[in-house]
Amino acid sequence: MPFVAASGVCYEQLPLKRSRLQLGRPDVYPQTPNQQEDDFYSHVKCGFPNPPLDDEHKPANKELILTLQEKTVKILADIKLERERLNTVQESSKKKFTLSIKDNFWPFSSHNNKAKRHLVNWMGGLASGERDLATLGRKIPIFNKKDDILVYLWEYQVPMSRAAWVIKLAAYYTTTQQDSVKKSKARGAGSGSGGGGTPSLDNSSDWTAILTKALQELLENMKTKSESDLQEHRSKWSYYNRLARHMFEEGLLDKYEFICWILDAIESDRLRDPYDPFDKIFVPLVYGYLDEVTLCEPLSRRLATFCCRRLAMMFDNIIQSNPHIPHSQVFVDYMSCERHRPMVMSMICAVQIIALYCPSALIWLGPPPPDDPTEDEEDEQPSIGGDVSHLDNYNYGSPLDELPLPPSELPLPQSLAESASEFRSHLSAVEQLIRMRSRAVEQCWSSSKYQQSSTGTEIQRVLKVIEVLDKYNFDKWDGSNNVDTLYDSVFTNPPVFAESGTSVGPASPSDDWLIISLMCNWATTSQRAGAYRALVVACVLAKHQKRILSDAEDSRNTGTSFPLQTHLTRFLDECAPVLKGSESSVEEASSFSAVVHLMHELMEQEVISHDLYMRHLISRGLLTTGSGGGGGG
Repeated sequence: MPFVAASGVCYEQLPLKRSRLQLGRPDVYPQTPNQQEDDFYSHVKCGFPNPPLDDEHKPANKELILTLQEKTVKILADIKLERERLNTVQESSKKKFTLSIKDNFWPFSSHNNKAKRHLVNWMGGLASGERDLATLGRKIPIFNKKDDILVYLWEYQVPMSRAAWVIKLAAYYTTTQQDSVKKSKARGAGSGSGGGGTPSLDNSSDWTAILTKALQELLENMKTKSESDLQEHRSKWSYYNRLARHMFEEGLLDKYEFICWILDAIESDRLRDPYDPFDKIFVPLVYGYLDEVTLCEPLSRRLATFCCRRLAMMFDNIIQSNPHIPHSQVFVDYMSCERHRPMVMSMICAVQIIALYCPSALIWLGPPPPDDPTEDEEDEQPSIGGDVSHLDNYNYGSPLDELPLPPSELPLPQSLAESASEFRSHLSAVEQLIRMRSRAVEQCWSSSKYQQSSTGTEIQRVLKVIEVLDKYNFDKWDGSNNVDTLYDSVFTNPPVFAESGTSVGPASPSDDWLIISLMCNWATTSQRAGAYRALVVACVLAKHQKRILSDAEDSRNTGTSFPLQTHLTRFLDECAPVLKGSESSVEEASSFSAVVHLMHELMEQEVISHDLYMRHLISRGLLTTGSGGGGGG
């Protein structure tokens, strides 16, 4: 029953009105049917929409981790798509915007003052970045000479990205003009006799020629100008090289032609003076494009020849002045000189990088045969520091023949101080590979005089098997393309010498190790691709094993049921890669996994016995038992 005062007033229905003189909280809080406190929010009425985790004591279970990974990948993919959308230039109207030769390009004339003022404003807005490219693209100046574009870009110090934009527009103008000339000639010819069409202009080659010409002129001017004018030319040289690098990376230059020009520039008249001051300009320039040079064997050979000859010249100068100095100390002394250290270190690093990434450029090559068209040329190598008119002879011999020390004994940069021993051992392995391949080139790869020897027969058989495996179509399976035909090509059909036409003969049992080891190496090497290789080798060897067993039954010779076990065990002992823990490279890990895959397929085909292999390891003491590390009995 609500409390009612003597005056007949129910205090529960009184509003909350506080008098100014009243102290403290009111004693009565009235309740109304539609008060706001009873209107709960949705999450309070409905409860929590997300159910709790089933496994709350292990929230980071595998399912949750996979779910979070999928969500993260989806979010990153959405971010990438949004980034591409924002970086894409959106069309402001449905009609596609195209540049008009008449409306958007205007020829610049140096005799017109109004054109000069417009060019100053246009280049100023381009260099400062205050005006966007869409606004600048409405009126684009075109110069009579393309060389003038480079001069104005340098004068206003236009950023590289915007300078490349101007060059692209100039190339577009030239291409459009050429196309319009072609169309007008075609209309003029009509039904006439016609004529040869104008060849299409390659803008990359065109701008490569323009840029190299400007750089060549700068180089010649820097040789003759005074010290006051030299500062301006050095500024141009720096800007043009930065622009060339940007255009090189953007694909606006012919990479091969540009690198050839650099090599021509450093080779011309540079072997006469080992202390040419312009080497400080050229050697770092070449070193900046070294990653591209190593992709081309002829360019790598040219650069390696130049560096080796130049280092040999500097080496001879020190030896002549101090004959008693140890050879390994010569380049160490150069490294302590602030003047020569950058140049010497750059050339040494160039030789070492070429040896690692393009070792075929350092292989010894013999002179051409007597009936070669170039037999009338000079075959002798030019003497160091002498006549350099036969620099094209870098194709004969090896660049390392000019170097007084092997690359592994040359100084290393300070950044490789911690891993110097590992780096030198890698270089030594590459040098050994170069010697081996050079020796094979000197022996002419089983020429006519080696065909009758056992070495020539083995080389010819190996080359034939490699050719069969690399050219075989493993994507098709029919009557003429299956395991039987592949087996016949590898083991039955004999290879033929190309020079004499004589046959080597079918593979004999003594050749099994040669072919089996080759096929196992082909299946596990990191230089080939395809997981199918293990299955192919296992099927071919299984068929070979069946033939050996059938021949043994015909001759009533009961032997082991695994006749190829000895060869495969020898391959695992001598040729298979070995993991070295965390020090193993990616190639070694890939080869090791391929060996595991190959052994699995061989066991599936019952070509190799796991029990026999384990007994072999135990008998040789290669398995440790217990914690004491004792060998198995």
